[in-house]
Amino acid sequence: MSLFSRQKTVVVRGEKRYPTFSCVDVLTQDGDLIAEATLRDISAAGALVRHANKHILPKKISLRIPVLEQTVNATVVWSSETEIGLRFDTMIDLSPLVDRKRNRLETVALHFGRTNRSA
Repeated sequence: MSLFSRQKTVVVRGEKRYPTFSCVDVLTQDGDLIAEATLRDISAAGALVRHANKHILPKKISLRIPVLEQTVNATVVWSSETEIGLRFDTMIDLSPLVDRKRNRLETVALHFGRTNRSA
């Protein structure tokens, strides 16, 4: 095995990343399903996604994030056999899900794919 086979490109991040465990869909930019996946962390500018797709993913994809009720276009900036690092084409608003008191995402809500907030 090559010394470089497991290295990932290091990207300087300007946005706070929040760990999570939420189901997402990786789509072509035309909306066709490529893979069901797990969102492992997210920021306003990008995400880390774990997948089981054995095919090479295109450089430009869309990510459907049910808990945010959004589909965002993204660029794959790095990939491994089971994970991809994404940079969103436009920043997304995470403020509805950020628990300001604890400075983290409402991870229980993300885990179950709903917010569980009472009105």
